[in-house]
Amino acid sequence: MVRSRKAAVDIPSSGQSVWVYSRSSDPRPRVLFEQTQELLREAQNRAYLVAGVSRDMGSGRSFGRVGLQKALQAVRDGSARAMLVMDSDRLSFQTPVLKKVLECLQDYGAVLITATSDLRYELYRKGLEEYFYRRAARK
Repeated sequence: MVRSRKAAVDIPSSGQSVWVYSRSSDPRPRVLFEQTQELLREAQNRAYLVAGVSRDMGSGRSFGRVGLQKALQAVRDGSARAMLVMDSDRLSFQTPVLKKVLECLQDYGAVLITATSDLRYELYRKGLEEYFYRRAARK
């Protein structure tokens, strides 16, 4: 059975603002720098306007990371309508932290764009896909 679902928000098209966020737990700064550069190339290829860039070096276990909070503040104040990341694990491997970030994005009408993965599959795998569809339907 194929289910049709209406998107909660539109995916940004060319010319729309995105915030580039990268995170790595690798102790070598070069890894984080290369991840950020790859995301900036991806944003350019998709013709997004980059509203800003932030990064965190370390574990994704905490919601209180400086770079992540910068990105979410840009969403809250409307300067970015999307976050561009490599994959959802760059936000957090831990489902409760990822859920909190995605709730914030959804509350402000923003979306998460993943450069190297299928976000819908990632959410399904983590048991969050249905939760966010239901949450969007209530709004």
